[in-house]
Amino acid sequence: REVVVDVASRQVRFGAESLPVTVPATAHDALTSGRWDPIGELLEARDAIHSRMTALGWV
Repeated sequence: REVVVDVASRQVRFGAESLPVTVPATAHDALTSGRWDPIGELLEARDAIHSRMTALGWV
């Protein structure tokens, strides 16, 4: 029997059955967007973050 895990619609289907799945928003976003490393994203955007912080007077 085939089991289909539909991450985008948060459903698991098997045969005639369809069940809703509860997934934390952060996990759902990571799985559907392909972004797995929020710390890496922050490090890559270091210059832009520093510029914004300076513009806001935080630095």
